[in-house]
Amino acid sequence: MHRPWLTAGFLAAALGVAALTVGPSPGRLLFTVAQSVPGLDELSASTVEMAANVLLFVPVALLFAAAVPRLSGAAVWLICTAASAGVETAQLVLPGRESSARDVVLNSAGALIGVLLGSLAGRRRSRSPG
Repeated sequence: MHRPWLTAGFLAAALGVAALTVGPSPGRLLFTVAQSVPGLDELSASTVEMAANVLLFVPVALLFAAAVPRLSGAAVWLICTAASAGVETAQLVLPGRESSARDVVLNSAGALIGVLLGSLAGRRRSRSPG
């Protein structure tokens, strides 16, 4: 994959996060969708929201790390965590949104997963012949 595609993917993921976190809360929609999926219909709204907060930052960190390979995994994780903290700070003044330190922790966990997946993919690429 060429870096311009990675950059475009990262920007699309970041804009998606911005739309989901700064716009109207998608919590009710996510919960409704989860309720319609067999096996997920037993999950509570809180569990769905927590999982969404983790999953939201996985592609952002993964694509960011791939698009800017000169940054260390720790730097990518710190930038993603700072972005999450910034979003939560903005949500303090946005109508219909709630700010939470728990969300920053969950987003940071998702960013860590993304960084680790990127690292594993990089190691696998470097070991493949060619």
